[in-house]
Amino acid sequence: NAENSFLEVKDDSTLNPHSPNFKAKHWMKNLLALSSRDPERYPKREAGVSFQNLSIHGFGSPTDYQKDVFNSVLQVGALMRKLTGTGKQKIQILRDFDGLVRSGEMLVVLGRPGSGCSTFLKTLAGEMNGIYMDKESELNYQGISAKQMRKQFKGEAIYTAETDVHFPQLTVGDTLKFAALSRCPRNRFPGVSKEQYATHMRDAVMAMLGLSHTINTRVGNDFVRGVSGGERKRVSIAEATLCGSPLQ
Repeated sequence: NAENSFLEVKDDSTLNPHSPNFKAKHWMKNLLALSSRDPERYPKREAGVSFQNLSIHGFGSPTDYQKDVFNSVLQVGALMRKLTGTGKQKIQILRDFDGLVRSGEMLVVLGRPGSGCSTFLKTLAGEMNGIYMDKESELNYQGISAKQMRKQFKGEAIYTAETDVHFPQLTVGDTLKFAALSRCPRNRFPGVSKEQYATHMRDAVMAMLGLSHTINTRVGNDFVRGVSGGERKRVSIAEATLCGSPLQ
């Protein structure tokens, strides 16, 4: 029988993220069993993506240089070209990509630096800042167009950058609890408040990723002392997990 782990659980239970007996597999099975009791109230958030003739390009200047006091006068010419729209050349990043990723599948993207891996992932997540998709390209999220996805379902597809960006003064616990509260569902299990949901989800994900001991430690950055680099990367993964996006 499924047990509501968001409420009181035994100290030695495998569903208690504070217990040394905690098992992520048991916790996930229990959560799925709870939600399957009423599929209409707790619908599964799942989505796939398909792309055909996916071509992405950007624009750049043919030359660039390190700016200093002596060559700053050259910026006048660059500013004029920017205002008139001249002096830029089209740079093709991706060309004619075809593929299908069904719900529940994992796609691994491999390539050398500069080959367009990040551009491809950003495109799937809808982050088109500075890059453009060709008119002939088709991108679809199980019946939802790319334009509608970016406009109405922005949080359903996210891109986690290689560089970890957090508020360095916040603790790991506060950072992840905010992420859990931000995506807290309206239809929660009976008797579970928003605060209880966010706290339990945060503690469970931290236990899965080995971050429980850092709950009161600052996240930090290059200038603020905090968790280690590997732990900070796991904080980013935990944050993305708590967002609950079907496409990450």
